[in-house]
Amino acid sequence: MIILLFSRLMNAKSLKGVRTRVQIVGFQEFMNRVDADRLKRMPPDTFEKYLPYAMALGVEHRWAKAFQGIVQNPPTWYEGSYGPNFNTWIFMHNLGAMTSDTTSAFVSSPRASADTSGFTGGGGSSGGGFSGGGFGGGGGDAF
Repeated sequence: MIILLFSRLMNAKSLKGVRTRVQIVGFQEFMNRVDADRLKRMPPDTFEKYLPYAMALGVEHRWAKAFQGIVQNPPTWYEGSYGPNFNTWIFMHNLGAMTSDTTSAFVSSPRASADTSGFTGGGGSSGGGFSGGGFGGGGGDAF
């Protein structure tokens, strides 16, 4: 709440910040509007070089679709079998699904772990060498 309040009061931006934002928005616009003819003239590693930026800017599917039919091989860092039928859009879809699954795994609650202390009772009964609740080691009248 405090951050929102002060963010409205502090509307002055630094010149460097404004320039950086203009560059980022311009690059995002380029990624959204680039055509196949221009991409063919770019270096072969352009797709994989700027893919992380496309993902960060939320234009990865458009970026992958623009390279469809141009890029014939998966990125060098990728180990998998696409064979001769590499498709940038399918690759991006699979990468996005993996990212989504990883995010879900990190934010989900951990599963209950098995009791490794050796003091487990079976089926709700109070058996197994630790009855009575004391630290006396077994019998109920340790103290």
